[in-house]
Amino acid sequence: MIMKLQNFDYYDTARWFPNYKPYEKAILYGVTGGIPYYIEQFSPQLSLKDNLMLNFFNGNSILFNEADNLLKEEFREPGTYKEIISAIAGGKTKYTEIADSCGLKSGTLSKYLNTLMQLKIVDKKKPIGGDARKSIYYVCDLYFRFWFFFIPRNYSSILSKRIQKSFDVAVWRLINDYMGPVFETIAREFLEYRDPALPILPCEAGSWWGGNPRTKKECEIDIVITSTVDDDVVIGSCKFRNTPVGTDELELMKEYADAMGTRGGRYYYFFSASGFTEGMMAAGCDTVRLVDISSLYNFETEDSTHS
Repeated sequence: MIMKLQNFDYYDTARWFPNYKPYEKAILYGVTGGIPYYIEQFSPQLSLKDNLMLNFFNGNSILFNEADNLLKEEFREPGTYKEIISAIAGGKTKYTEIADSCGLKSGTLSKYLNTLMQLKIVDKKKPIGGDARKSIYYVCDLYFRFWFFFIPRNYSSILSKRIQKSFDVAVWRLINDYMGPVFETIAREFLEYRDPALPILPCEAGSWWGGNPRTKKECEIDIVITSTVDDDVVIGSCKFRNTPVGTDELELMKEYADAMGTRGGRYYYFFSASGFTEGMMAAGCDTVRLVDISSLYNFETEDSTHS
């Protein structure tokens, strides 16, 4: 039976590896989900890349085999569940997309999804204040998400040990893509539980997606937090990439907030793994808050919401 033990949040996970750089601490959380047993497999004496190679991209390692073992132990049809998780991790997030990808009838799929949600491997979310019919599914267990994002596509090279030569191209080159949603989770945890200067009393936290009246295209806001006392809202943008965030992102978030239709005051938060441009730094103020990745880990000693 899959046991869901209490996991650490992003900040407490980082305490295990104080010498890692902030982006490495974020990735550590993104691959272990803060589960103590998984974190214990990593050595503080090894680099992050070496730890990943040893613990995930090694056919004899615990974490390489853990996902398969847990699914075989829990389910009589592990292959079907594995296919569903793989489809969601690969970007099939709508109910019909998952059913089509796995070749399952609609009524049959719901049974599998409900089981995966009960086990907290998969979850469902809808836009904040939006239509439940727009709900999507995602892999909420970060260990499973990382495993299904990287292991199946590299399975043969892992077993043949060729992955040791191709790691940078096959894995590390894609790590920013993987970390995008993880960074959103980290930023949301920071805002809800760690930010010493959050300007609203949080009520509901999530994200929003819907139509943009100007472009007639779908747009998405990474983080939306509503207030318990008024119509004020926090709008968050998260970028885990190698380039600094500029004022174009600020203008985009203002446009997306208009599309969302917020009624009260807006507080914009921008989270970046690679800092901000000079123009964006100049735009920082009480309602435009800039949080670089290092500030997520040292907020106890400095005001992290203003740059």
